[in-house]
Amino acid sequence: MQTGVGIECGFDESAYIFSWSDEGWRRVWQTEQNIYTEKEYKPQAIVDVLISPHSRTNDHVVLTLGMQTWCTSAWRNVYYRAFRIGLNSDAAPLVDRAELAYLIDPPIRGTVTQNDILVQFRVGSIDVGVHSRAAVRHYRIDGDLTKRIDPLALSPRDFIEEWKTTGWKDVAHWSESRGRAAMRSVHAKKQYAEFVYPTMHCPTTPDLWQVGLDFDPHFNQPPSRETVYFLVRWRPPFRFSMVDVSSHPWPGCTVKDPNADEDRTLFPGGGGSN
Repeated sequence: MQTGVGIECGFDESAYIFSWSDEGWRRVWQTEQNIYTEKEYKPQAIVDVLISPHSRTNDHVVLTLGMQTWCTSAWRNVYYRAFRIGLNSDAAPLVDRAELAYLIDPPIRGTVTQNDILVQFRVGSIDVGVHSRAAVRHYRIDGDLTKRIDPLALSPRDFIEEWKTTGWKDVAHWSESRGRAAMRSVHAKKQYAEFVYPTMHCPTTPDLWQVGLDFDPHFNQPPSRETVYFLVRWRPPFRFSMVDVSSHPWPGCTVKDPNADEDRTLFPGGGGSN
């Protein structure tokens, strides 16, 4: 059951799941915003409520997708929360995230199984000329724990952005062992930059691509434009890892590949182009 209360610029929506047994209807899950302090109240318009398929153990996971309610701007938070349905309808979520997104139609999409959560939406780019890009959040569920897994991104450039804007503790696992000290130094640089076009393929090692990034001189001290080249491993369909970084292009990366960074989606019909 889904319901909502009208508020300024939209609705504060809630959802509930009930289960039928010999004892009657029993509420087994709920999601609602019931903290009304100025800082903690975060009403949302619910985009979708998804429940994992039938299982013999009747062990289900529910995924809610929503967006911030407001009147202006296509840049607003999206919400994605996953819960395990059980005896405790107020159990803590497996995943509970809010991220600033560029809202398209639909603003956020996802799928859920007993052990897997996949979500896609659009976020701002560190390159202002790009405007927005596909963001993928994929989690494996192991009991009450979740771990982010591939795909982390859908193109080499998008992977660089994920790598640059995610904490080092996580991206260290996305980085191959050689050159990690140099990688960490580059990871710590200010985020605003411009991509060097186009992305280059490295034909002598077919699973490698080179992505260049010009860091904005306004964030360098002393002011100067600095170009860094990232060597990315791409294995089908969308498994990426950071191989190395350098201040110079790699000699073996000689083939222009403008199609490498085309706008993709895991959900045909919305969220990007195939």
